[in-house]
Amino acid sequence: MIRRAILFILICPATLEAKPRTNLTPAVARQIVKTSHRYGLPPLLVLEVMRQESAFRATATSYKNGKPCAYGLMQLVKATAGRFGVWDPYDPQQAIEGGCRYLAWLTNRYGRDRLDLVLAAYNAGEGAVDRYERRVPPYAETQNYVRRILAEYERATRLEDAIRLRLVPANARAGYTRRPAPRTPRYSLAAPLVLKLP
Repeated sequence: MIRRAILFILICPATLEAKPRTNLTPAVARQIVKTSHRYGLPPLLVLEVMRQESAFRATATSYKNGKPCAYGLMQLVKATAGRFGVWDPYDPQQAIEGGCRYLAWLTNRYGRDRLDLVLAAYNAGEGAVDRYERRVPPYAETQNYVRRILAEYERATRLEDAIRLRLVPANARAGYTRRPAPRTPRYSLAAPLVLKLP
């Protein structure tokens, strides 16, 4: 199951569209899947947050007023990185671990049914969300951030469901019962993938 999730992350919709080249490596994809499952998060959500935050660049740095303020794959600020045990935000493993811990903490705070607030708090801070009475703050950057991630996450989830349905016989689709997979050659996750969509 984890291998299939990693494969899906590597071929998810945003990777297939405008920019065929990506900084996402198989090692980072594996780490996303492993860590997100440990914290009860959907791997595709973590993937979309990382795509939006750093475009999968481990050395990404954001600046505010000419000074560095957020670092690494998950673009954690120093205070948040310290809160969630990240001492080197440029280390992919620590960044993913800290970002997932923070997302899980925000999910517990705002609820699984309020991903908009979770993402708004990840972008603007939970203080901003609370200040606006648990609503997405009226900052253009935060509203666009939430809108983009939710749209990409929804598209990726729909594609994942479509792929899952194609692997299941028509009479068993309601229960998602998996039929035995045909014998296929093993592919390296490092090899370029070609996906033919109908």
